[in-house]
Amino acid sequence: MQHTPVEIDAFPEAWRSLADANASPLIFTDEKGHLLYGNPSWQAWSHDLRTTLLDVSAKLLQHEFSQTRSILENLTIPNLGAIACTCEWLEDRGKRFGMLRFEPENQPVLEPGKVAIDREMAARWALLSARMNSVADVAAGLAHEINNPLGGLLQTVQLLSRNLTIDHERTHAQLEKIGFAEDEITKLAKYIEERQLLYFLQIIGESGERARAMVSYMVEFSRQRPAEHHEVDLVTLVKRCIELAKLDTDMRKIYQFARLPLDMTADPTYIGGVCIEQQAKYVFLRSLKRHAAGLHAATQEKDAFFPELRLDLSYRDDRAVIVFSDNGLPPTPEDIRLVEDGSLDAVWSTDESRFDLAVSSFLWQSFNHGGYTLSENERGGCTTELTLPRKNGQSAHVG
Repeated sequence: MQHTPVEIDAFPEAWRSLADANASPLIFTDEKGHLLYGNPSWQAWSHDLRTTLLDVSAKLLQHEFSQTRSILENLTIPNLGAIACTCEWLEDRGKRFGMLRFEPENQPVLEPGKVAIDREMAARWALLSARMNSVADVAAGLAHEINNPLGGLLQTVQLLSRNLTIDHERTHAQLEKIGFAEDEITKLAKYIEERQLLYFLQIIGESGERARAMVSYMVEFSRQRPAEHHEVDLVTLVKRCIELAKLDTDMRKIYQFARLPLDMTADPTYIGGVCIEQQAKYVFLRSLKRHAAGLHAATQEKDAFFPELRLDLSYRDDRAVIVFSDNGLPPTPEDIRLVEDGSLDAVWSTDESRFDLAVSSFLWQSFNHGGYTLSENERGGCTTELTLPRKNGQSAHVG
């Protein structure tokens, strides 16, 4: 393996900052095993140790590229002891990169009652927060930009409707004032009726009101709130997320979300769950998008396929339960592993679906004390079950 870093224009700059924040030694290589970058923790090791590790991990890296996505190997280095080496490949814009992380066996022991929060986790959480905030900022800006012309459109529709309603007292009086005879007014009214002008204005108004509701959802979604746990009306929250999902560009152009037959039930009609509302919205939207993507993929693979998506909300003992179920494709073993793991290990991946799934399970389990499981259902599709604690084990809103 080449020991001197080589230059490569396509190497993602964002990975450097994440690598630098990693508390453990970490390196990136190209597909041939040439060293591209080593973080400060790696550079802090001696030249001889780095050379030894590169030589030992060379065959490991070649095996990784040819056999699996990610492997863990325990290396024994003279005068140092055991080192756990995690090796995996990453992809970015059609190029593959090797990433190797080294964890010495002799890690510092924490004092009782203390929890280790290393720089790597802090950096990953900072990346996630920045990403979510950027999405919220875009939604807020877009919502306000749409709201201004939308208000003018709806006001104009109201004025036109009133002035084209011949039976309206003020409209009739104004026509007479400018010289319309009674028979001319009758003819005008007949023309408006036959051409369905008021009906078309009604359609414009209803579409505008729906757009106004969408803008309201977007503004609410983007509004920054304290990250506090409180009881949330999950039925209303899911419905709003469904409406927001219809605005998603990918879901409109690729997944055809608005066309999916979606059946939603809630028993009782109010389902209360304790969570951080902003994070719950993120998880619900990601879940809707993932199921829609699975159904879209199934339409490409199955003949005479009719997609179905069900949402069921209920209580189970002291938990609120939200179940997404489709008849598309079953979850992959890697998806199930990411959910069970509940960590942010996929933050390194440029695979959007893996990143979203890992972040969703991490937020749900680590911050909202919820349960998150993926499974194959009896229809051969995918089922996502989310659970949340109820307020004091019950809800005052339950009928």
